[in-house]
Amino acid sequence: MSNSFTQTVPVITGTAQKATCLSRQLEKLGIQAAAVRPPIVPENTSKLRFSIKLEHSQQDFVKVSELAGKRL
Repeated sequence: MSNSFTQTVPVITGTAQKATCLSRQLEKLGIQAAAVRPPIVPENTSKLRFSIKLEHSQQDFVKVSELAGKRL
């Protein structure tokens, strides 16, 4: 995870295939994370983009980090 100071938090996954796969897996768990792939970003720098909202709780962050972390 990067040191983001905005409501959008990127998590680098590397390949486009991995970003797409992780995005789909998380969606099945009720978590929205957009896969950002080439040509938007250079090859092997694909990422998931999480959007943070005021309504998210600390528990939401823990859940997302645990679920995403297991799949990275």
